[in-house]
Amino acid sequence: MRAMRTPALEVSAVSKRYGGRAVVDRVSFTLAPGQVTCLLGPSGCGKSTLLRVMAGLERADDGEVRAGAALVDGAGAFAAPERRRVGLVFQDLALFPHLTALDNVAFGLAHLPAAARRERAMRLLDELRVSHRASAWPHQLSGGEQQRVAIARALAPEPAVLLLDEPFSGLDGGLRAEVRESVLAALRGTDAGVLVVSHDPEEAMLLADRLLLMTGGRIVQDGSPEDCYFHPATHEAARLLGRATVLAGTASGGMVRCAAGCVPAPPGMGPAVSVLLRPESLVPSADGIEAEIEDVRFGGAWHELTLRLGGERVPMRCGALPPDHGSTIRVTLLPERVTLLG
Repeated sequence: MRAMRTPALEVSAVSKRYGGRAVVDRVSFTLAPGQVTCLLGPSGCGKSTLLRVMAGLERADDGEVRAGAALVDGAGAFAAPERRRVGLVFQDLALFPHLTALDNVAFGLAHLPAAARRERAMRLLDELRVSHRASAWPHQLSGGEQQRVAIARALAPEPAVLLLDEPFSGLDGGLRAEVRESVLAALRGTDAGVLVVSHDPEEAMLLADRLLLMTGGRIVQDGSPEDCYFHPATHEAARLLGRATVLAGTASGGMVRCAAGCVPAPPGMGPAVSVLLRPESLVPSADGIEAEIEDVRFGGAWHELTLRLGGERVPMRCGALPPDHGSTIRVTLLPERVTLLG
C-alpha cells in the first residue's frame, strides 16, 4: 500500500475578516503535490483574499495554514512569504520592466551559477512556448507572452505550491485557449501543488484535477469536475458550473415526477424533491413529453432551446437542427444527467 504524501499546503478552518465581516469563513482544504486544483466562485466571494492568506501576504484571523509539515500561519506562528516556498502570480503579472523575459525568469535563481540560471530559465520559457522572446523587454511582449513569462518566473525556484489568480482573464478567444494549453502542460510537469483561481466554469473544468466551489466566503463543494457538475451538493454549487434549472418534484412508487418527466428515485427519498436539470438533461424522444419551443439559439456545434414544459421554462441543448420556435418537440429526461436534492 502506498504511503500518503504530505499535502503541499493545508488550510484548516481559516477565516479572514475586514470590518467585522468574514470575507473568508472557516475554509478548509488541502493541495496535493502534482495536482491542479481550481478555486471557482463569483467576484467578491473571497477567492483572492484566501490566496493572499495562503501566500503570507495577509494573516489569518482564525485557523491554520501549513506548508508541507510546517505551520506557517496560526497558533501564534507566522512565516513571511519568502519562507513558504509558495509562488504567486497575480492578474497584473508585475514583470520587472527593466529586465528581459529571460532575466525576469532567472531573477529568483541567484543561488545558482550563471550558466545554470540561464539554462533553467530558457528551459521553462521553452516549455511555455515563448523561448523565442527571451531577449524581449516586457513592454515588447503580447499579453499572452507576458502571462507565460510570469508563470515561468514563478515556476523557476521550484515552489512546493503555485497560486495563480485569474491567470487568463486578460486574454481572449483562441489566444486564451493556446496559453491555457501551454501553461497546463508546464504545470503538469512539476510536482507542485497548484491552485488556479477562476470565475469561468468552463475554464475551471478544463484545467482542474479537482474543483473547490466557493460562495460567500465558504467552500460549498470539493470534488472532481465531473462530480461537481453532475452531482452538485447544493443549488448554489450547481449554478457556479453553468446553467441549471430547478423543478419541484414528488417522489412516490420509486419514481420522482416533475414537469419534465420521471426519473428513478433513490431509496429513502421524498416526498418533496428538487429536480436539478442541465441543458444536457433532456433529449428528443418520440415517446417523451410534449414541449413548446419558445426560443432557439445557435451555439456553433449545438443549438440551445428554451422549452415550455407544464408552465416551466427549461433549457435543452440539441446537436441536430431543431424545429423553429413556436413549434413542439417531444423530450425525455436522462436519469444520469439529473440531480435530485431532497
